[in-house]
Amino acid sequence: MISFILVKVQPGKEKAVTAQLVNFPEVKESYSVYGAYDIILKIETKTDNDLDHFVFHKLRVIDGVLETLTFIVAEQTK
Repeated sequence: MISFILVKVQPGKEKAVTAQLVNFPEVKESYSVYGAYDIILKIETKTDNDLDHFVFHKLRVIDGVLETLTFIVAEQTK
């Protein structure tokens, strides 16, 4: 399953957070962006439980991560 996660980061910690995120096998793409959120991640997991584990036990515990917003892809079109 594919998900996109928007990540809000404490100012000044964007690069440190990104450096940790790109090492997780679930993270397929990472983008630094301007706006209300600082990072957009493309995540691939096998199950909802795997996604929960990633969000709650890998992503949200990183020092500097303030907030996340997750979008689970319902259908992919090309």
